[in-house]
Amino acid sequence: RIHDELVENKEDSEDDGCEKLRPNDQFFRIDVEVCLTCKSCGYSRTKEEMYRNLSLDIDTSPSEKPTVQSCLESFFRPEDREIKCEKCEEGNVATQTMKILSKPKALLLHLKRFIVSEQPTTDENQPSGTSPNLEIVFRK
Repeated sequence: RIHDELVENKEDSEDDGCEKLRPNDQFFRIDVEVCLTCKSCGYSRTKEEMYRNLSLDIDTSPSEKPTVQSCLESFFRPEDREIKCEKCEEGNVATQTMKILSKPKALLLHLKRFIVSEQPTTDENQPSGTSPNLEIVFRK
């Protein structure tokens, strides 16, 4: 079915001379409105961003089994960002919210199934200023 739609769209674009969306945009494009609101003065600014996939962290709470729904909710949950306000210049924290403006025909999800955690260094011979050891834990 997708192949038929691609061939059909290619023929249509050749007929009317109009430029169509690329196939990966046509099927996977997600338009998202990102809003940053300053916690000090309340000034907000929005911009549109385009995604072709969503890279989701897998929730690691031991009380609940992760689901795609919980991963999506976590991705779109409001989040505080350290950023200088362009209006009041005193605020350095803004709340970021995201809202889907257009839904794709096919949703492509990247489920991140590993955790990167910093481990404190206990080796006294390691010179100061070096990077901490990183541990990657893979989930099944």
